[in-house]
Amino acid sequence: MNPLLDDILKDWGERIFRAPVRARVGKRTVTHFRTHHSPPELKQVGSARIRSTLSRTTGKAPEVMVKISGGGKGMRHIKAHFDYISRNGMLELENEDGEIIAGREALRDLRDEWKCGQYGIPEEAQHKEAFNVVLSMPPGTDRDSVTHAARAFARTEFGDNHAYVFTAHDDEQHPHVHLCVKALGLDGTRLNPRKVDLQRWREQFAEALRERGITANATPRTARAVVQRPEKQAVQHMRRREGARETAVEHGLPGQVQDNFSAKKSRPCLWPDRPSPCQK
Repeated sequence: MNPLLDDILKDWGERIFRAPVRARVGKRTVTHFRTHHSPPELKQVGSARIRSTLSRTTGKAPEVMVKISGGGKGMRHIKAHFDYISRNGMLELENEDGEIIAGREALRDLRDEWKCGQYGIPEEAQHKEAFNVVLSMPPGTDRDSVTHAARAFARTEFGDNHAYVFTAHDDEQHPHVHLCVKALGLDGTRLNPRKVDLQRWREQFAEALRERGITANATPRTARAVVQRPEKQAVQHMRRREGARETAVEHGLPGQVQDNFSAKKSRPCLWPDRPSPCQK
C-alpha cells in the first residue's frame, strides 16, 4: 500500500470514526495514591482498522449496543438488581473469577461479599457503588456467541481491578447480557465512565464478537448518517402499557381501566338529609 494514501485514510477515518481513546492518567484513589491505567488496546489499529470499519459500515454490518442502564446507590439497590437479573436466583450469575452463583443462598453470599469486602458498600449511599451495563445485538444473532463475547469483554475491561457479575437473558428477541460492575476497584480507583469510554466498550465488544465469527460494527451514528436518536426505553415501556390498556378496554377485560383525568370518584355525603347542589 502507498504510505501517503494510508496516512490520508487514517487521518480522515479517525475524524469520522473517532481516534482510539486514550486513558486519563493520574487518577486519585481512596488510598490517596495516584494510579495510571491504560485501556486495553484494540488488536487492529491504523489504516487497517479504518479499511475494515469502512467495509463493515458500507456493508451495513449489525451495530452492537452497549449502554449503562443505571447504577446502585448502596447495597440495597445493588441487591435488588441482583434479584432482577438472576430472576430471584433462578438464573445463574458468573463473576470475574468464572464462579457460578445460583440460588437464593448464593445470592445472599454474593451480597455479603460485596457489602463487607475490601472497601465495603453501605446500605444507602450518595453516589453509585455499581454500574449496570447492558450488552446486546440485533435479533437473529447467535445467543451463545453474544454471551461468550460479553464474558471476554468483561474480563478484558474490568477483570484486573473491578468485581462484577453477569448473566444472559433469553426473554426478548434480541440477545443481551446484563453486567453489574462494582464501582470501586481493588486499587481504590472509582469507575467513572464517560461517552468516550462507552465508545471504547462498544469497540471492544464488537471485536470480541468478530473473533467468534459474528459480524459486528461499533460506529457512531454520525458516521452512518443517522441523525434521529433511538426511542428511550422509558418511552417504549409507556407505549407497551398504553397498548395493554387499550386492549383491556377493547375486550372488556375484568378490572376496568379508567382515565385518571376523566374518571369521577364518588365522595361520601356528609349530610345525607340535605340535598346536594345538583339536586336543587
